[in-house]
Amino acid sequence: MRIKQNLYNSLYIVLVTVIITSCSSNSDNGTEGSSTKDSISTASQNEDTVNQGVLMSLPTPMQIGETYQKAGLKFIPNVTNDVSNYSKYVSTFSKTLNLGIYIADLAYCILNDQTQAALKYLKTAKQLSLGIGLASVYEASATLSRFEQNMNNPDSLDAIMRDLENESSLFMNEGDKKTQSIIIFAGVWLESIYVASNIVQNDKNKGIISLIGKQKNTLDKLVSLLAGVNKTDIDIVSLTNDFKGLKEHFETIEGITKQNSQSKSFEVSISDEEITTLYAKIAALRTKIVS
Repeated sequence: MRIKQNLYNSLYIVLVTVIITSCSSNSDNGTEGSSTKDSISTASQNEDTVNQGVLMSLPTPMQIGETYQKAGLKFIPNVTNDVSNYSKYVSTFSKTLNLGIYIADLAYCILNDQTQAALKYLKTAKQLSLGIGLASVYEASATLSRFEQNMNNPDSLDAIMRDLENESSLFMNEGDKKTQSIIIFAGVWLESIYVASNIVQNDKNKGIISLIGKQKNTLDKLVSLLAGVNKTDIDIVSLTNDFKGLKEHFETIEGITKQNSQSKSFEVSISDEEITTLYAKIAALRTKIVS
């Protein structure tokens, strides 16, 4: 588990770094349309309104994935976003948001020892990053080739990812791109809860259902962060409204509203009908984003 955690944490940092650095690079060199303002570029002007403390309190993708896994979430093929969909994502906003989707899928595969599938998601994430304009982290460390050559050598993979983690940290320290981080996290959070709620439609795992209910706390923080980023950009406003709608639905479920957030052992009770309706809401939003 230590090797897998280091592996995924490093991959996550690499992927987020590439998308953030790419947006910064495009802004500097003017390669992405000087006559129009991209959603990410416009949003970055209002980054000073973001509450840094709330942002830092959000769980990492690995923490989300491991929590579900400990509750009994197993790997089921064809639940994740198909890698072929990446070509649909044209704007910087959609690439950033769906990069979060693919990061969650990458976590799901790595935590369930699906190494070949994880490699496909890593390659897909690189394609999205290339589309934004910069993938120097991959190229400098030959990430994909080294990953492929050491697929069956956990110790080597661990060393590769630790090297990438150190290199990526340097990039992360060069800029403060909260907006991109929030949008990526929105994708990570949505895909993680989508996978979990999809699976419990057939496997009524009470522990996973309870965890789905407890995601309301993180959703509240996410909505707050999105609302503070940009109040005029059409893409971000639409995304914020979509997550607000999901938040409002969570609040209609009695078992969730009665949740005792101070007790880690408290189990949220959600009926089969409620979990089915909640899944439909989550799936509809996820389909809107990945289609």
